[in-house]
Amino acid sequence: MMDDNDMQTLRDMEPDWQMAQIGTPVFTSDGEQLGMVVGKMEEGLLIRGERGRSEEYLAPPADISRIEANGIYLLVTREQAMRPQT
Repeated sequence: MMDDNDMQTLRDMEPDWQMAQIGTPVFTSDGEQLGMVVGKMEEGLLIRGERGRSEEYLAPPADISRIEANGIYLLVTREQAMRPQT
C-alpha cells in the first residue's frame, strides 16, 4: 500500500509537461510522430496532427513518458491518443 510520501515521489518523477515548448514534435509509444505542440491547456498539451490533416490531440500529463531536447514521447499510440473536447 502506498502512503502520501510514495504518492508525492511518483508525482515528482512525472515529466514537467508545462515546460514543453510550442513547436516541439510529439512521438507516440511506437515511435510515430503524432504532431507538434501548438498549445497548453489546463488538461495537458494540445497537439496538431501530422499527415496533412488538421487533427488535434490532447496529451494529458499521465500520457507523457518523457520530454527530451528532440521531442516529447508519449505512453500511448496514435489510436489511443485523446481527442480534445470541442
